[in-house]
Order: sequence, then C-alpha cells, then structure tokens
Amino acid sequence: MISPRLDQLHRDLDEAVCDAYGWDYDVLDDEEEILRRLLALNLERAAQSD
Repeated sequence: MISPRLDQLHRDLDEAVCDAYGWDYDVLDDEEEILRRLLALNLERAAQSD
C-alpha cells in the first residue's frame, strides 16, 4: 500500500508536469491520453534532432 505522503508527492509531480506543458489537470484521469501526449512530444523532439 502506498503511503498518503508518497501519493501526494506523486500527485504534486503529475500536476507540475501538467503545468510545464500547459495541460489541464483533468488529463491525469486518462492514462491513455497522457501516453498519447507524451508520445507526441517524444516524436516531435526526435524529429527536431534529425
């Protein structure tokens, strides 16, 4: 079982990532959407390095 403190730290980190990318926090409720966005960012950065 995850401790409440660790759970809060994970949530804080998730929200900081949302803030950094300009995403609404509601994306945190949709794991597939998060993965889609992160993949898109990864592909975009890979294309820039070519």
